[in-house]
Amino acid sequence: LMLDVECDELILEMFQTFFSVISERHPPAVLSAMQTIMILVLEESEEISQPLLETVLHNLVKKTKIVSPAAQRLAIGVVAHCGDKLEHYVQRFLTSVMLEGREVESVLQDDYHDIIYKIYQCAPQILISVIPNLTHVLVTDHVDIRLKAVRLLGRLFSLPNQHVAKEYRQLFGDFLKRFTDKAVEVRLTMVECATDCLIANPYGAEALELLNGFSDRLLDNDEKVRLHVMIAIFNFAKNNLKSVPLPIIQQAADRLRDKKIFVRKATLQKLVDVYRTYCMKCNEVCIEIDEQLEWIPSKIIRCCYDKEVKEFRPAGIEIIFTEELFPADLRVEEKAKHWILFYARFDEIDKKALIRILSQKQRLQGEMLEYLSCRQKIKSSVDATLQEENNQVSWNNLQHFFNSMSSLFMDGQLAEEGFQKLHVMKDNNI
Repeated sequence: LMLDVECDELILEMFQTFFSVISERHPPAVLSAMQTIMILVLEESEEISQPLLETVLHNLVKKTKIVSPAAQRLAIGVVAHCGDKLEHYVQRFLTSVMLEGREVESVLQDDYHDIIYKIYQCAPQILISVIPNLTHVLVTDHVDIRLKAVRLLGRLFSLPNQHVAKEYRQLFGDFLKRFTDKAVEVRLTMVECATDCLIANPYGAEALELLNGFSDRLLDNDEKVRLHVMIAIFNFAKNNLKSVPLPIIQQAADRLRDKKIFVRKATLQKLVDVYRTYCMKCNEVCIEIDEQLEWIPSKIIRCCYDKEVKEFRPAGIEIIFTEELFPADLRVEEKAKHWILFYARFDEIDKKALIRILSQKQRLQGEMLEYLSCRQKIKSSVDATLQEENNQVSWNNLQHFFNSMSSLFMDGQLAEEGFQKLHVMKDNNI
């Protein structure tokens, strides 16, 4: 009846009322009845007004407390059932917003990314002529607009079981080009979005293209980009060792020589994580021992030649090999298998690094024994005067021991404080 008498304002008010009153407390039959009425009105309408369309789209994107989950489900149901009817109007609205931007008078002009994302999940056929226009948005001069476009495409390409990247190959190619965007924030966002895409779809040609995009950014002129790319590659490799080409893992490991210390330190930690995960999976028989991954300890042990990072000192690398490189519960026999394999790959430089670590460990043990012997002599002196003289004479020797031994630790000052506390302890069992 409202359609027959052209009560457009009354129809708009009815739609607004339905969306505002529907809630989780209503039984499913109420939502179904509202949805049926709204679908019927839209299907029978000769023309869908802009306010009516925007009312539906507004409730499709839940961005405020005004739009309840029930109202969003109602909007999704209406769009899904009225795809053919709404297609022309939605396409016209979204195309004008994307290409004309602020010139379009609409309260939803800043929400079109969320609208596209929601519509693609419930009625993707509506967007067949809309999504390709995102290519123009990706190359706009405005950084904030490019950022929103990259995030939208990242969400679309990450949708499970949708294969959006295969359906829109040219758009996916343009998306990959944002890895080289002139704005650092866009490149960082690309790393974030590409990571989500890889997690959602870890196999296939598109995954390899994303990994190649990461690889190209490992030499980015911004240290934050290099850091996040390295982290993304190693995080993905931990769970998908067979999916990441070996050259890409090796290129990421080369960040151990990055000019920024914090990048080098993060790279070492991530490389250790990857190798530990690999050993764990070998032990659980999830994968077979792969000699191609046994080069990782060689990369790690070479870090002790880096004199700028205190964590890369021989004492720090020793801790990695003894406490961090293997899972804590890995049997000695399994550790031995890996030691045999990766030691066989050591060249002369690696062996010298290992000898350096063991030599410093031996030196520390020897000096510790000398200190304990000297300490015992002081305490065993019977004559008080003689003991006082021995204390004075021996203190210089003890201080020499403390300084020498402390230099073998990552934090020399903290180590020396520990030796000082050890010396004044009264426990004769030491």
